[in-house]
Amino acid sequence: SLPPRGGQSFIFSIQSNNQPPLEVAAESVEDMTSWIHCIKDAMSLANEREERVRSAIRENKIDKSLSDLVIYCQTVPFDLDGKGKHCEMSSFPETKVEKFTGQKNAMKFLQRNLHQFSRVYPKGTRVDSSNYDPTPLWNSGVHMAALNYQTPDRSMQINHGKFLDNGYCGYVLKPDCTRLNEFDPFDKNVLSDVTPWVINLTFIGARHLPKVGRGISSPFVEVEVIGAHYDNYKYKTGTRSDNGLNPVWSDSIELDVFCPPMAYIRFAVYDEDMFGDPNFIAQAVYPLCSLKEGYRSVPLKNAYSEEYEKSSLLIHLNICNAKGDDENLYASIHELRDKIQEISTQIQEEAAEITRASGGGLGLPMEDRMMNMERLDAQFREKQEELQLLMQERGARQSAARNKGNHSTSTDV
Repeated sequence: SLPPRGGQSFIFSIQSNNQPPLEVAAESVEDMTSWIHCIKDAMSLANEREERVRSAIRENKIDKSLSDLVIYCQTVPFDLDGKGKHCEMSSFPETKVEKFTGQKNAMKFLQRNLHQFSRVYPKGTRVDSSNYDPTPLWNSGVHMAALNYQTPDRSMQINHGKFLDNGYCGYVLKPDCTRLNEFDPFDKNVLSDVTPWVINLTFIGARHLPKVGRGISSPFVEVEVIGAHYDNYKYKTGTRSDNGLNPVWSDSIELDVFCPPMAYIRFAVYDEDMFGDPNFIAQAVYPLCSLKEGYRSVPLKNAYSEEYEKSSLLIHLNICNAKGDDENLYASIHELRDKIQEISTQIQEEAAEITRASGGGLGLPMEDRMMNMERLDAQFREKQEELQLLMQERGARQSAARNKGNHSTSTDV
């Protein structure tokens, strides 16, 4: 209240931020108190009404149909032994997730990813915006492998190839085999429901290869299968000197793939310079299960996975069931391959020991080391010859089966 003046004893003031004070007089203290209470109630109602208006404005600014598309996942710390929820997500730098994708924890990590989202991002030391290989992460059930999209490297090209499976439209469902409880990305013996493939691939030629410099290209093709750790192969054709317009090859290879649903095939064309160094020209990556048999034209792309207008490879593909009618032959071939890999590992270890011994390290005498190396080398050559004979036998059987099928087809017609 204010001091009496102008013949009025009961005076009070109403103040506003944007207007000058308003003085109001009353005849008694009861009237003044009643006015003050009424004014406060009116102000409270006005504030409530204003807040409702603001809330309505905020709601109206959000389009409901757009909001319904947003999926929100709760970020939680990762617990390998815990039981996650479908609405939870854990994020890892690539350095931290490596211990979960190794052979020791891969199966457990994959089972964990059946219940909870996982996201992996590049480590902070990649100051050049390079990328990690996302394939081992996908094999272990990781849902989101974040990559540096601005970098046109092999990893990004594989990522583009993966999403070709559905035409770059939406999510890609994991292969059926990876959603089984007994699946282990490091154990090919659990793939009882997966049909293994033998791919016979012939490189016939290419056309209109882009130039990488002022001179004429001398191209060669490198093909690799990228998948589970037991399904990684790489092969290089011969170089065709000074012919980037229409180089011709007649190189053929045979590829065994245990788990086609998890595998991709990458074609990369390089120019071999005068020093023998490769210079990238073009590439193409496809999910293995999207391949079709016969003569195929493979559109080539630049490093950013953008198609060149006319560049392509001409290849021939033949895909067979690797087991065929003789599972014993199939088992013998892969038993030999495992043995050859084991001997190769032993040779590498022995070579490292010889190098260490020559530098004064402890261990067996040098003479014994050399004898071990010769013995392993002899075993390696012997197993290679056995494998070659079995491969020839399988090739003959497959060729006979194809000829029989072609004959049956022509007879029916």
